[in-house]
Amino acid sequence: MSSRTCRVDPSEWYGRLQRAYMLRADESLLDELTDIGRLMAVTGFPVESVAEAHGEILADELGRADRRATARLARSASVCLSELLVAWRIAAEGIGCLDGSGDDSRQAPCFLWFDPGGQLVSAEDGPSVDLGGVLTAESLDGLLSSLSAGGKMADIKAAIESRRLWSFEFQPPDSERRLRMVICPFRDGSGVVGIHDVTARHVAAESDFQRRKLASLGQLAGGIAHEINNFLQPILSTAQFISEDYRADSDLSADIMVILDSARAAAKVVRGILAFARRPSPTLTPLQLDGAVERELTAIRKTIPATITLVSELGGCSETAIGGGLAELGQVLRNLIDNAVDAVGTSGTITVTCHDADIAESEAVRIQIPAGRYLRLTVADDGCGMDATTASRIFDPFFTTKEIGKGTGLGLAIVRSIIQSWGGQIVCRRADGRGTAFDIFLRVAEGFVRTPSRMPLRSRQVRAQHGQLSVRVVVVDDDARVRISLARALARAGHTVREFDSAQTALAAMVEGEADVLITDLFMPDLDGLAFVREIRQAMPSLMVIVLTGGGSGEIEIDNLTRDTMESGAHSLLFKPVSTDVLLGVIHECAVTIFKEKTNSISKADVFPQRKMGD
Repeated sequence: MSSRTCRVDPSEWYGRLQRAYMLRADESLLDELTDIGRLMAVTGFPVESVAEAHGEILADELGRADRRATARLARSASVCLSELLVAWRIAAEGIGCLDGSGDDSRQAPCFLWFDPGGQLVSAEDGPSVDLGGVLTAESLDGLLSSLSAGGKMADIKAAIESRRLWSFEFQPPDSERRLRMVICPFRDGSGVVGIHDVTARHVAAESDFQRRKLASLGQLAGGIAHEINNFLQPILSTAQFISEDYRADSDLSADIMVILDSARAAAKVVRGILAFARRPSPTLTPLQLDGAVERELTAIRKTIPATITLVSELGGCSETAIGGGLAELGQVLRNLIDNAVDAVGTSGTITVTCHDADIAESEAVRIQIPAGRYLRLTVADDGCGMDATTASRIFDPFFTTKEIGKGTGLGLAIVRSIIQSWGGQIVCRRADGRGTAFDIFLRVAEGFVRTPSRMPLRSRQVRAQHGQLSVRVVVVDDDARVRISLARALARAGHTVREFDSAQTALAAMVEGEADVLITDLFMPDLDGLAFVREIRQAMPSLMVIVLTGGGSGEIEIDNLTRDTMESGAHSLLFKPVSTDVLLGVIHECAVTIFKEKTNSISKADVFPQRKMGD
C-alpha cells in the first residue's frame, strides 16, 4: 500500500502485533488487530497481502522455536488472523464493500487520518478524489460542518467512542459527483476517514429505478390507451356517418367536424402514450448526421415564426456516421425545436450544432454512457430557461410546464427513449442567466452493419375507389360499440357483414366459403386473437384476415406484434381508432387479392358484384 492511499502499512502493522501475541497472549493486542481489519476494509487493502505476511512470520517463528512450542505458536497465529479477518468482513459488509457497491470509480479513494484529539492529517500525496474544495478543514468537526453534516456530530462522536463504523453519502459543493464517507475509529481514539467515489453506483441505481418506474408506467399507460381507443373507434365512425348523411346542413356539419377533430386529436395523444409505453426495437441505419440534420432543419424553418432565428453550425463531422433512423431523427429535432420556440417567445435564437466528442470515463459516468467516441448534437436557445427543479424532471413522462391542452408531457420522454434505443443519451444543460441546451450524444458507427428491416405494417391509407369490390365480411369483437360501428361502416360501403361477440362463437359458426374477409380484435377474453387467426386460417385457408388492436399491454413491442400477426397468417394489422377510409382501403386490397386468385374461367362480375360509391 503506497503512502498515496494509506499512511500505515497494514501488513507491517499486523506483523508486529502477530509477533507480540505469539510471545505473550495479551488480549489488548486483539483489539488492535481488529483495528487493522477495519482499516483494510475501509481502504480496500488486499487481504492476500496480510495473509502472506502472516505465513512468513509464522514460518520464521516456528523455525526458531523448539518442538514443544510449535503447537502454541500455531494456535496464537491462527487467533491473530481470525480476529483480523472477522473484523475485516464485518466492516466490509457494514460499508457495502462485499456486495459490489463499494468503490466503483477508476479513481483511487481519498483517506484522511485523525488523531485522538480529532485533528486531521491528509494522505502524504494528497487526495485523489475531487472533493470540491472541502478539504480545507483542519479537524473532523470542521470537515463535517463543511459537508453540512454537523447535525450528525453527536452520533459520530458516540460511534467513535464505541469504535463503531459510521458512513454516509454526500455531494460536494459545485460538484456533480456522489461520494461516500466512512469513518473508522481505532481503540486509542484515532482513526481513518475513507472517501469513496460512488457516482457510478449512484447513477446505476437511479437509472435502474427509472427503468422500473417507466416500465410500470408504460404498462399502465398501454392498458389505458387500449380502452380509450375502443371508446374512440365508435365516436369517429358514428361522427363520420352523420357528416356524410347531413352534408347539406352546414351548422350540423360544423358541429360534427368539432367532434371529429377532437376525436382525432385524442387518438394522436393516445398514439403518443403508446409510443412511450411500447418503444420498438429500432431498425438502425447509418446516418451522416450533418446532412440528415440540415435536411430536417430546412423543413422545420418553414414552420417556425419568422421572428425566431434558427442557426445551424454543422459540417464538423460530415464524414462520420451514427446508427439511427431518419424519421425518428426528425421527430427528435422537431420536438426539441418546438420546445425552444415556446421558450424564446416572440423572438430569439435557436442554435443547432454538431461536433465530435471523445467521452472520457469521468464524463461517461455522469452522462450514463460508455466511454468512447461520440457525436454531440446540441439544440440550444436563449429563451426563458428553467429552474433546477424543472430540469431534474424534464424527461419524466407526463411532466409538462405548458398550459393545459398544449402539451401531454410525453414529447421529451419519447425523445429520450429514441436516443437511448440508439445507444446514446440526452442531457439537459441549463445556461447561466438565460437559455437551455440539450446535448445529444450519439455513438459513432464504426464498421456499422445495417440491421435487416423488419416486416412493415400493412395499413396503407388507400382510399376506397369507385367500383369498390363488394365482399362478405365477418367482424369479431367483444366490445359491442366497436363491433357495431365497424359493421355499419362496412354495410354502408356495400359489403355483406356478419357480427360475432367472441372468437369461440365465430369459430363454431363460420364455414369455408361463406366469408371472404375476417376482421378480428387482437385481445379477447375467450381466445387470444392470434390463436383465433391461426385456427380459423387452418379451417378456412382462403380467408383474408385483418387484425385490429387498441394497443394492448405496454410490455408488447410493436415490432414483435407486427411479426407475430403476420406469422399467424393475417393480411394486415390496424391500430384503433381506424378511419373508415383506411379500413375500406384495406378491405379493397383484400378483395383485389381474392379476385386475382379466382380462376380465370369465372368472370369478374360473377365473382364480385360491382357497385358505385353512394349506391
